[in-house]
Amino acid sequence: MIPQKIKLLIYYTTYEISSEAMRSVPGLIASLITYLEKDIEIDFFTFNENYNDHEIKTKPIFIGINKKERIFKRIKKSFFHKGFGNSEFKRFLVDKYLAKHHGHYHFILSLRMPDLDKLKSMYPDSELIFWFHDLTLLNSPDMKMNINNADHVITPSITSYYRIQRFVEPHALTSKWHYIGNWVNEIFSATIVENTELLKRKYAILPNTKIFIFSGGDLKFKGGHIIFTAFKEISLQLVHNTILFYAGQLSKAPEIQFGKLRIIFVGNLLPVELAAHYNLAQFGFLPSLGYDHSPLTLLELIHAGVMPLASNVGGVWEILGKEYPFFVDFPNSVSAWSELINKVLDQPETLRMSIVQGLVQKISSTHDSKMNKEKFKKIISAKS
Repeated sequence: MIPQKIKLLIYYTTYEISSEAMRSVPGLIASLITYLEKDIEIDFFTFNENYNDHEIKTKPIFIGINKKERIFKRIKKSFFHKGFGNSEFKRFLVDKYLAKHHGHYHFILSLRMPDLDKLKSMYPDSELIFWFHDLTLLNSPDMKMNINNADHVITPSITSYYRIQRFVEPHALTSKWHYIGNWVNEIFSATIVENTELLKRKYAILPNTKIFIFSGGDLKFKGGHIIFTAFKEISLQLVHNTILFYAGQLSKAPEIQFGKLRIIFVGNLLPVELAAHYNLAQFGFLPSLGYDHSPLTLLELIHAGVMPLASNVGGVWEILGKEYPFFVDFPNSVSAWSELINKVLDQPETLRMSIVQGLVQKISSTHDSKMNKEKFKKIISAKS
């Protein structure tokens, strides 16, 4: 137990923090809040006046948007700053609130490197924790020294720690570093038979159908378009009835068929819905086209019993192992993915199950939910 009530500010405005978030990171933050809130006083923000979460007990700070502020956003975006979108506007409103209600916090948790300098200036007596998730920030040379405004830097992989070290050269990372692996919603470890049976009927899935899933929408760097093309190329050669579930943004057509191949666009899914689709699949794609340090999608697949077919990029090897036999070393190569798809279609189910069981056992020591949330708690409890 923490002997005194520590105050923590979670400075995150990109998406609504929710245990039912359709995006992984706000769901991860929600899970952390539910674990810490009994012992720690937590402030976080919502832009939803009717915010309600079935797991989080803490009431967030509601940030309303008045008419004058909406006009300001339109003017700013139209005439002065084309990049001033919803995320920037939300941070502007939160900063305005914090300037007016300047409370005291023992710790501040931020997930954006550009905010560290500002937060250190606003709260010089608070300990600043930077939880590293957005790799694009390492493309900004002016961020080199900004990261050292953090008292603590948390990375979800060892690989990303070395990436930061290279990023700050010729300077040094002076913040305290902590390795805390990502974790996933427990719903992905459960098989809810009723949900999967409903989906089988909904999609009219025939017995012995080979099912793949990709969860990354239309974001180019996620590589979904490469997988789509790879399947189209081999579609006429397929012997088995095959389905590719494409989760994320909806296509204009809910389903496309090429011979024995059906590509079904299922749109954005709640965690319980995504888990049910995972339960139907034997194989799942992680075709990242760039550096990916510790993808939550990969952990979700493993927990759900789905065998990953993955790009060998970034820190993915830390989860799957360096010798994982279903890596693609050249993720931009359509033919490489086509070859891998054909390879797994011919392998026995017993081999697939054995590989998945080995992966579940492997990640149990590094990506355990309770263990890693407790690591967060220890960082914060050290203040007392």
